[in-house]
Amino acid sequence: MWNIYLFCAIFLILFIIRKLYLNIYRIHKNVCIIVLGDLGRSPRMQYHALSFAKEGFTVDIIGYPGSIPLREIRENPCIHIYYLYPFPKIEINYLLYVIM
Repeated sequence: MWNIYLFCAIFLILFIIRKLYLNIYRIHKNVCIIVLGDLGRSPRMQYHALSFAKEGFTVDIIGYPGSIPLREIRENPCIHIYYLYPFPKIEINYLLYVIM
């Protein structure tokens, strides 16, 4: 009989821990937007980032440098911009030399 009480106590403790963890986890809503091109020339992705920020998300937007993003994107404290390094330029002659 004590086994049933022990099982119920463990189940109740795990249930309470799960509820507390989910409540803490729900507070932090994050989203990451990756742009495979010039970040400033992607207005749709910038508007998606603004929409997520207005809904309370923390937004990480990643893309290649070039044009300057919208002012609303740059000044929004919920949006973080990260730039990718451009692809290295490889000459075709060197590439053919390596293959042969």
